[in-house]
Amino acid sequence: MKRVLSCLLVLTISFVMVFSFAVTGFAAEKTQLRQAYEKTAEYILSSSDWYESFWPTFSLSIAGVLSDSQKDQVVSWIEDYINEKKGKLTTVQTPLPDGSMGEKDGGQYTEFSKMIILCEEFGLDPRNVGLDPESAEGKGYNIVDPMARYSKIIGQGLNGAIWALMALDRSGYEFSDEAMHNNNGEVYADLVTQETLLNNLLRAQLDDGGWAYTGKKADPDMTGMAVVALAPHREDSSVSEALDRALECMKSMQFGDGGFATVMENGASPTSTSESDSQIIAALCLLDIDPFSNEGFIKNGNSPLDDLYSYYYSKTGGFKHVHSEKKANGLATSQAYYALAHYYRYISEQTEMEEIEEEKASAAYIYRIRSMRTYIEELKATIEDYVAKEAAYKSDIESYKAEVEKYKTQATINGVNATNITLSCSKVTESGKKVIKLKWSKKGSYKLDKYQIYRSLKEGSGYKLLATKKSSVSTYKDTSAKSGKTYYYKVRGFRTINDKKYYTQWSAVVSKKI
Repeated sequence: MKRVLSCLLVLTISFVMVFSFAVTGFAAEKTQLRQAYEKTAEYILSSSDWYESFWPTFSLSIAGVLSDSQKDQVVSWIEDYINEKKGKLTTVQTPLPDGSMGEKDGGQYTEFSKMIILCEEFGLDPRNVGLDPESAEGKGYNIVDPMARYSKIIGQGLNGAIWALMALDRSGYEFSDEAMHNNNGEVYADLVTQETLLNNLLRAQLDDGGWAYTGKKADPDMTGMAVVALAPHREDSSVSEALDRALECMKSMQFGDGGFATVMENGASPTSTSESDSQIIAALCLLDIDPFSNEGFIKNGNSPLDDLYSYYYSKTGGFKHVHSEKKANGLATSQAYYALAHYYRYISEQTEMEEIEEEKASAAYIYRIRSMRTYIEELKATIEDYVAKEAAYKSDIESYKAEVEKYKTQATINGVNATNITLSCSKVTESGKKVIKLKWSKKGSYKLDKYQIYRSLKEGSGYKLLATKKSSVSTYKDTSAKSGKTYYYKVRGFRTINDKKYYTQWSAVVSKKI
């Protein structure tokens, strides 16, 4: 009997060790990805005109990393841009017969779609944005009305329908009477509706289950974008069926390195790009599929996120378009960050589900122990002194339970240690005095007890504890900062477990001159 119990204990400890090693390796990979994600945000924001383009602006916004002042920059640029274009975002200059320059509609209605999305993202009304000097009431421009005509939107083919669906889903399909009716007061026959746009995308789905700008072979970029647009409508049975086919198509397009390649319009071989990975990753997240660990998208041990990371340019942050490039590419960086923003938002939304899965894992572990117990009891049934040895068996069970508790405690410690803190600072005026305001947030599901705020006059040394705040607090105003000096700050959190403090990762150092 002792020999049986000894073997059982060895098996149990081995199970715990293997499981622990698996968790450690997984976390290391995610740590690299998280570091790339955070450094890329810094890289994008280091550009003085980062907010003058859709992809970086929208991606940073959905990531939740923009400060109030940065959001104000975006809002100002949107209003100034729409004022400059006089609300005519598709207008282009064209030469007239008399040699002068005139204007015409260039047909790029995705410009309206993207600007509508930005307006909605940053709290602006796309039906009244900017300032129209021709408006008697001093109202702004209505950039939703130009989207009312289906025939104009689909002038850009699949792109037009995809972006229109995403934009009008956000802003609603409400057009002014003037945009909806012709001169005879009749409703335009080609008035845009959600149904017309959905039908357009469903009809455009290729036999292989994907979408392409041209041709009969699915392209990952267009397929990913189409799925992003359709994902909010998956409760519709027709859309759900189309998305199921699209998933199978995306699996078939994936290479052994985990990545995807853009289909070339000139018939050349597909080109592997980070943008192709980015669009697929965003699409998977919106379908509640983890692009890091879903078995259907793991090829030779590589996920789409693994391949996207292979384009990461660690010297500056940012991502390359193709592997042969020598530095980060602007568009590739913005779209990669767009994909990572979707991934980390997906991870955040799955926090509660992960906690449930942790409980299930613990239950499964206990179930294994109970199964072993049944086996031992069957052996004991053949032994005459069964009653006397029952107490010893129960003692072993308690030991197993202690092992479980030990594992759960260590998992919590590891989680706290791996937690990242994001810190930002700004200068505000309070009661006529300029003070430095710090704002932080943690990334992860593990609870903390308190945060520690450190300050220094040097970036690399001399940090002293400035304040300690409860975990429910995420801001702090440094009223002791003196005018003319630059202060450096960093923040970390901690949790006390068994009378010992365990700390999170330090936040990145931020600074401000008062």
